[in-house]
Amino acid sequence: MRPNFLTPLGMAACLALLPSVARANINELFADLFGRPREAKVRAGYEARQWKERTDSAGGLSYQRQQLFDLSIPVATSETERWKIDLAGRLDEVKGKIGFANGRLVPNRLWDLGLGFSHSRRLEGDRALAFSVLVGSNGDQPFRRGRDTVAQGNLIYKVPAAGPEASWLFLLNFSNTRNFANYIPIPGVAYFFRPTETLRLALGVPFFTALWNPTPKSILNVSYFPLNNVQARFSYFFFGPAQGYAQVRYQSKNYLTSDRTDIRERLFYEEAILQVGVTSPVSKDLAFDLYAGRAFDRKFFQGKRTLDKSRTEVLRPAAGPFAALRLIASF
Repeated sequence: MRPNFLTPLGMAACLALLPSVARANINELFADLFGRPREAKVRAGYEARQWKERTDSAGGLSYQRQQLFDLSIPVATSETERWKIDLAGRLDEVKGKIGFANGRLVPNRLWDLGLGFSHSRRLEGDRALAFSVLVGSNGDQPFRRGRDTVAQGNLIYKVPAAGPEASWLFLLNFSNTRNFANYIPIPGVAYFFRPTETLRLALGVPFFTALWNPTPKSILNVSYFPLNNVQARFSYFFFGPAQGYAQVRYQSKNYLTSDRTDIRERLFYEEAILQVGVTSPVSKDLAFDLYAGRAFDRKFFQGKRTLDKSRTEVLRPAAGPFAALRLIASF
């Protein structure tokens, strides 16, 4: 049986617009938008990622460890709409002393925590509407000051278009932790369509994504979101949702550190990742994703946006291998 494309395509197209602590449940949001609502269950996820210890050329950073968790709780569900509460968090740990020439150090612990709610509704005429709001805090001392508050929101409206499985998606995103244009609402629009039997495309502003089905059991996904979030993933399905995959991606994350003097300044961390993995259900209500790879082109820098790295000091931890495990439960 050929894997369904439409929901993964929506997920890939808009993933970069959403807050990092709210991304775990984007699959449910787009399943609702495209008319395939999932069973209303509490869903919980936990992920741990460990880099192998390795000292960089300056003798500073010895290792990094990352933990992520998410919890999705449906509070009201019907055949046409859903309300959910989402809790999510991320902890990045850095062991070692790594600092900038101005004397500021990269904190040993960096948090990203959030509480949000979301609503999706299917309307007449194959239309759909969804929105999400999240409030939280990130940085080395979350919730200590009001200026470290994270506020993010998304509004998404889907309407059918001419052509097989075609639709328009209109979006509006607000965030104060993007890698560009913080505090500014950004509109977006995308045209989802199926030019061939095996190809799905989302041509949008400001993003692009494509899903190609080279064989009945495989999917190649490529996506880009400005300014520097790009990924390509090839998945092969063994049976049902069980799959093996290879992925390459480049990503950027930023934090609101407590020692910054300018409220608009961020501590950025960027990296490129090459990984392979296997994801599979263990039982009806439990699944895992086990993967390993190599992180390279890693960098820390300070600035107001990602383009500032061209004119500021950049700390470059050494490349190195990592391994990770994610568990997803529903009940």
